[in-house]
Amino acid sequence: MTVRDDSSYVFGAASSKRRPAARRDVVILGTGIASSFLAALLGRQGLDVLVVDHSTHPKFAVGESMVPYLTAVWHGLAEQYDVPELSPLRLREDLAASVGVKANFGFVYHRPGERAVPAEMLQHANPARREMHLFRQDVDARMVYDAIRHGVDFRFNTTVASVEIRHDRVLITLGGGDSLESQYVVDGTGFRSILANGMRLRDRVPRLRTRSASCFTHMIDVEPFDAIREGDWHGMKGRFAEGTLHHVFRDGWLWVIPFNNTDRSRNPVISVGLQLNLRRRRLGAAPGPKEVIDLVKSLPDVQRQFRNAKAVRPWVSARRLQYSSSSCVGHRYCLLPHAYGFVDPLYSRGLCFAFDGIKALVPPLLESVRAGDFSDEHFRPLDRLYATLLAHHDQLVHGSYLSFQNVGLWRNWYEFWNLSTSAGERPLVRAATRGLETGDFTDFDRCDHKGAMGAYEERMESACQVMAAAEAGTLSMDAAVEMVAALSRTSWSHYRHSTQERGAGAVARRGVQRRSV
Repeated sequence: MTVRDDSSYVFGAASSKRRPAARRDVVILGTGIASSFLAALLGRQGLDVLVVDHSTHPKFAVGESMVPYLTAVWHGLAEQYDVPELSPLRLREDLAASVGVKANFGFVYHRPGERAVPAEMLQHANPARREMHLFRQDVDARMVYDAIRHGVDFRFNTTVASVEIRHDRVLITLGGGDSLESQYVVDGTGFRSILANGMRLRDRVPRLRTRSASCFTHMIDVEPFDAIREGDWHGMKGRFAEGTLHHVFRDGWLWVIPFNNTDRSRNPVISVGLQLNLRRRRLGAAPGPKEVIDLVKSLPDVQRQFRNAKAVRPWVSARRLQYSSSSCVGHRYCLLPHAYGFVDPLYSRGLCFAFDGIKALVPPLLESVRAGDFSDEHFRPLDRLYATLLAHHDQLVHGSYLSFQNVGLWRNWYEFWNLSTSAGERPLVRAATRGLETGDFTDFDRCDHKGAMGAYEERMESACQVMAAAEAGTLSMDAAVEMVAALSRTSWSHYRHSTQERGAGAVARRGVQRRSV
């Protein structure tokens, strides 16, 4: 380790003078989970990588709930680029004392002053396997350690004063006066993105219809929701405490993510966060702890779950969560997805977006570094990908907030989300699985579904318009529920029919191949 006068410090090859370099291949800004995973992956491929961050680890971060799609992409990338120690399966084993398990998505609908009704509780389970609840301060730090093992250098407690993009290189001036050169720069600094703000890429008004505010923290002594209604869980596939629980109500939702829900866990912490629909909120200020407490007290079953709860870190409030950018790439630079835009924590798609971005960025970046050709057209497809993914998630979440006004609307919109996991995500999950089984990731590389549903988005938009009319009072609620239900049924029918046709076509093609042989 080398300590500098400006109190920054450097870990890795540069500190030991093993590999001094006048110009890096890639400089990455920020040391979140996506940045450090990308750094480890590039370092393993032999690139000279430096990561710069204004703080150090361990650090608090949200984005703690995984889904099968994320596991497939993450694990596929770890195997494809030979960093198996960073696969989620390995991390869950190595960090078993810190992380939790996620066996389901749970949703419980609430009305103020009333106990929840079992018939209005939903679970989306994956019986084949369990995902992970990420205790980010440990997972993110582990990413850094393994990146260092793969030759990546890290410079912590270091601010970036300026980034200058030239035709043949990138010049980065640090807060202490030092300067860096690289062939390419990747920005993973999130909402306060250095490049998005410095290059005026950030949209002044987010091009997103979702408008939600948040207040979140970590707590202890939050009781398992299953324990407060013993024997009253009719039709549930499993315990709510074994998954990510969403308490849904008219004006928003509250997440409960336990890290203490396995026999091996020694971590007492529960992640808790309230999201409020700004369409229905008159106050301009960000929600604070008092608003969370008042909400909890108004919902009898939630109050019971939190009756002994205690916050163990300061609450974090956000007046509006959404942000977007006009572009994610330019000459010799790229924003990672969480620096480009964000919608809402609902459905746990933030990290999916991040790893989708890594999957799309790495092939052209490796090719450009090795060929010395950073032509813009190599990276331009990322603009289309980012915009598509952000818009689809916005549609899902916007529709969800509209549906929360009535449990009938919500149950039918929930079926659109189920459809999105089948039509939009399953193809890439299958491609990743085939790659792991055969070692050939060609289909994984080519698969561009990544959460966009294509043929069903028009029906989803119609459903949003129906729910907005019900919210405005220009359409009766009963009529709105029936119309959204019909749109959902039609979409699922189309999906099942098209799936059967594709299956029949695949069988026919295999038959032709066999006859040809």
